[in-house]
Amino acid sequence: MIDQAVAEVEPLVGTAPACRALGASRASVYRRRTPPRLRERRLRPAPARALSPSEREEVLAQLHGERFVDCSPAQVWATLLDGGRYLCASPRSAARPAAPAGRRAGG
Repeated sequence: MIDQAVAEVEPLVGTAPACRALGASRASVYRRRTPPRLRERRLRPAPARALSPSEREEVLAQLHGERFVDCSPAQVWATLLDGGRYLCASPRSAARPAAPAGRRAGG
C-alpha cells in the first residue's frame, strides 16, 4: 500500500522525498522493486586440516566407548591427551563428528 503511494508521488518529487513524506523506508522500497537474485548453492571444499574418515571413526569409537559413556567430548579429549593419545586438535574437533549433520555449534 505504501509502495503504491510512493510510486504515485515519486514521478513528481523523486524517490527520497516521496519516501520521507510518506514515512517509508527508501531501502525497503528499492528492495521490493527488485527481488533477490537466486544464487546457485555451491558446496564448500573440505578444509585441508579436516579429520579423515578413518580419524573420524576413531574419534567416534572413543566417544561412544564404554570408558567415556558419561563424559563430554571435551573431557574425552583432555583425558586422552593426558594419557598421551592425540586424536584431534581440539575438543571441538572431537565433538564435530558426533554432532548431527548440518548443525554448527560454538566452540
